[in-house]
Amino acid sequence: MRPAIFLRFWFVIQTILIIGIKSASAQGETRTSQSPRAAQTDTLTGKILTDRGTPIPYASVSLKNSTDATTADSSGAFTLTTNTRGSQTLLISAIGFKETEVPVTIGSSPSLSGSTPSLPGSTPSAPGRTPSLPGAPANPIVIKLKPAASHLNPVVITAGTMEATDDRVLTIVKPVDVMSNASSTGDLVGAFQNFPGVQRNGGDQTGLFVRGGDASETMMILDGTTVQNPFYSSVPGVGQRSRFNSFQIKGMSFSTGGYSARYGQALSSVLDLQSTDLPEKSTLSIGANIAGLMVAGGQRIGNNALEYSGSYSNFGPYYDLAKTNFHFYEKPRATDLSTRWIARTHAGGLFKLAVHYNHSTSGTDVIDPDDPDTTIAFGVHNDNLAVNTSFKTPFSNSLKLFTAAGFSTNKDDIGWGDTVFNRNDNRLQARTELTWHPGASLRVTAGGEVQHYRYAQQYDTANNKFTETLSAGYIEGEYRPISWFAIKPGFRTEYSAILQKGNAVPRFA
Repeated sequence: MRPAIFLRFWFVIQTILIIGIKSASAQGETRTSQSPRAAQTDTLTGKILTDRGTPIPYASVSLKNSTDATTADSSGAFTLTTNTRGSQTLLISAIGFKETEVPVTIGSSPSLSGSTPSLPGSTPSAPGRTPSLPGAPANPIVIKLKPAASHLNPVVITAGTMEATDDRVLTIVKPVDVMSNASSTGDLVGAFQNFPGVQRNGGDQTGLFVRGGDASETMMILDGTTVQNPFYSSVPGVGQRSRFNSFQIKGMSFSTGGYSARYGQALSSVLDLQSTDLPEKSTLSIGANIAGLMVAGGQRIGNNALEYSGSYSNFGPYYDLAKTNFHFYEKPRATDLSTRWIARTHAGGLFKLAVHYNHSTSGTDVIDPDDPDTTIAFGVHNDNLAVNTSFKTPFSNSLKLFTAAGFSTNKDDIGWGDTVFNRNDNRLQARTELTWHPGASLRVTAGGEVQHYRYAQQYDTANNKFTETLSAGYIEGEYRPISWFAIKPGFRTEYSAILQKGNAVPRFA
């Protein structure tokens, strides 16, 4: 009897549980079937146009303070589905146009708040009109965006000049672009040999040769000062690298034709370089290869920074493995030491001071000009020191001052067989500029420079030397009345002490 009573009791409990589960399931299905009606959606449709009526493709459309968003298609049309209702704000953004906020009322018929412009041939939305079906799209709305030229800096191509950047704009060419150029071998100037108008010399000559000009006709500027000896001293038939550190250069301007009134003399090209500003953080790098060792680093101290680098190279082990066509009785060796100090003032000015020293030696056998069947020894010992400083600061939002000064000295002790050949040159220079920039369409630069340099050479018993002082003043303007047209007039006057003569040089682009 006891098992029968237990079974009857268990049957009653089981029946109650089954009825309860079925009742709960039925209620859940009822709530689920009613939920779409509770969460009714509305659809915004429209078209994004310019102020001239041209479609703007792929503009971003979203509701402010909401995750509802979409993207216009190639014709500027968009469809945005949302559960949000009432007065909302529609955000529209596109590259090259000002971001626009449009108030909309989302109800039974989504529409622009106030008056509702519409596409030609369509009937404007009427607030309060109920669509025939829930979620049916309303008549499309038209939204026009105004262009924002300041969002995109224009790309300017000047005949004969290729500008990566200057002191007015952001960096475009990075050091890695130079280092990854296969034919540059990591040399900044080597990368420019791929530019139009530049002649490749096969690696047997030192310098940058532009449009058939000599290497001395290419001026190289670093932070406003002329680089007197931009390349390492060479032996005949072996081209040398430049002294620039690619990772300390932030911008480059290369001219293969007409150039700015800031520069003068009979030049075929100007390579204007801008050094990097304050580093973002302190760094330390150590490297080694078969040809030498190097260490470089920088210490950031608030609004100041100290950068330093040192390297020693000896190509003896490398040339033992990679044979060359030249016999070096003294393998190329070099020691480089450099340091930079960068400081930013409270007024927004930037001060830079750079010091670079190099000592190098090299010796090879060259053909004897008096007896082409024999060779004689040609060795060179070089010492080079360069110091340059620059400072730029704003006087106001539209007026800025730039000053730069530099000193360099270079000495070559050359042994050509039994003949003694020495040469020494040095240069002292200064430059001052004022730039007035009242608006985006006008810029005027006025300034002056003075350079004093001396060159001395001894060949056997013959001695030659000269001293020159060159002074110049210049003014240059750039006016852009409309986005696709600009003029750049300039005027420069110069005076040479050695010639005791001055001249005037107008410029126009």
